[in-house]
Amino acid sequence: MPNMSAELYEYLREMRRAIAERDGIMQYQVFLDRALQEMAENRPRDREEFLRIWGTSAPMAERYVDEFLDAIRQYCEERNIISNKQTFGDQNMKHPKLYDLLLEKNRELAKKEGGGIFTHRILREMSSLLPQTEAEFRQIHGIGPVKTERYADIFLKIIKDYCEKQGHPPAISVAKGQQYADPSEYAPRLYELLKDERNRIAAEEKVDAFQVFWDRTLKQMAIYLPQTEEEFLEIDRIGPWKTERYANRFLPIIREFCRENGISYDRVEPSLQELLEWLRR
Repeated sequence: MPNMSAELYEYLREMRRAIAERDGIMQYQVFLDRALQEMAENRPRDREEFLRIWGTSAPMAERYVDEFLDAIRQYCEERNIISNKQTFGDQNMKHPKLYDLLLEKNRELAKKEGGGIFTHRILREMSSLLPQTEAEFRQIHGIGPVKTERYADIFLKIIKDYCEKQGHPPAISVAKGQQYADPSEYAPRLYELLKDERNRIAAEEKVDAFQVFWDRTLKQMAIYLPQTEEEFLEIDRIGPWKTERYANRFLPIIREFCRENGISYDRVEPSLQELLEWLRR
């Protein structure tokens, strides 16, 4: 992170601490560190640009948009810094109208479900790559099997309708006859590795193992193979706080397991009904 961005990042962190103390909440309930880093690097100029920052679209976070926007503007004005225009202008998007349609649906779903669905980066990639099938949808970095099953139909319909009206061909394709990994073969083995790590953390923190993660949560990790913090957040009973605290302990284990066993996380069989009984144990 450049010096100027690093200085603004620390400025925003201090502001977050003060707001958390004022409102009697935890700091992560305002914004996560990653969101503050993106604010410092991109220096959004208005509410629309601000809400394209990762982690700013959740209902709780939207309470603080204006406060942080004012702070960023003031910081820039005092130092004669021009706000960044990278990633925000329509000129940087292939299909800005489609992006707006996807963003509107994303916010609608977020309000209904009480949390974020897709980050703005993922929405930008959707509007650029124009996926037409679930397999193509899941190729987008940051979209795992869970969100594919839940939301692919909704977003693919928007993309297909847009392509038909505008006459745009799809931008990506997936080879036919793709071979998928079978979770019933690898998930129990990975689960034991994750459980060992969970128990180590519990011993370090002197807490019960379930206070780190429930067995069911570890089993879902073992099935869905999250590779990023965004995908880690998709897992049942994992929120922003546990992601920030534990993702860097579990994600390397999952990535190494995939590498050693030749498993491509984007080729996990989408239909996982055969594992429901194992999850319930």
